[in-house]
Amino acid sequence: MPSDYYACVDGDCGSGIQNLVFLGNDFYVYFRDDADGQYYQAVADVDTFLAQGDEALTITPVVNTAGESEIMSSAAKIKLDDVTQYTNVTVTGNADSIVINFADELNAFAALPEFEVFPVATVSVTSSTWSQDKTTLTLNLNTSITEVVEQVAIQSKTPFFLADSDTPYEVALTNVAVEIVSQIIPNFVANNFVSVDEGTTNVANLFESDSLGNNAYELRLTPFGDGQLFELDNDTGMLSFIEPADYESFASINSDNTYRVEIQILDGDDEVVESELFTISIKNVRENVDGVLVDSYLAGALVFQDLNDNGL
Repeated sequence: MPSDYYACVDGDCGSGIQNLVFLGNDFYVYFRDDADGQYYQAVADVDTFLAQGDEALTITPVVNTAGESEIMSSAAKIKLDDVTQYTNVTVTGNADSIVINFADELNAFAALPEFEVFPVATVSVTSSTWSQDKTTLTLNLNTSITEVVEQVAIQSKTPFFLADSDTPYEVALTNVAVEIVSQIIPNFVANNFVSVDEGTTNVANLFESDSLGNNAYELRLTPFGDGQLFELDNDTGMLSFIEPADYESFASINSDNTYRVEIQILDGDDEVVESELFTISIKNVRENVDGVLVDSYLAGALVFQDLNDNGL
């Protein structure tokens, strides 16, 4: 612009250029005409302006102080050139975060790219951190979820630029293994009293099945009471006798055919989250007689056993 565009007119420094903004391939000039005191907007394509000068400008009147709002609304309408897929990137993940490494230096004067993670309903990003050299982005994940997630996908949601380049880039949808485990605390069954027939090994599954199957928590059978006579499957929650129970042999600590055990749920820090006491009672099972009478007044006689206790 000519130098007199920037000069005060009759001591009024409100005249002249107020704002000069480059937006994409266009530039916008907001100025006040010293002849009529009117405010104007002048717009042109940079290449055309460099070739044609003032003739390339499209000038329209605007309201005083409208420059900033005009710039903002114009910026929102800018359409970037066709975005190029950027493939020179490495993405790795674990249960807590996703790390995105760019092989090329990013433009120091342009906005850094933002990323989104899918499926949104399952995993979300709580925060993100760039390395000092702006080549590595770490996305910290929300791991307080209720299901096991082995893989997610990421993609850039804003374009970005490489150093010394005006080409807009984007990272296409990329799958990444994360192996996030369920954070559901296993649920004990409602009934703390179990009754089983003698001779039984498996006692009962002490947990609701849909709350198991992850590695975030450990199930533990403590030495309390009769714990030493049992074993607990950490994957299924099944409590079992080490040796089948015998009603006629009182193996329980109180010699009453009633066994008491304590089960604990521990978190990753080996801290007890929950615990429950369970009572297992043994039912007597009528056993079949097997053998031959050889020395009594019934010797050689037919003997019948009442197996169903009906007196017949």
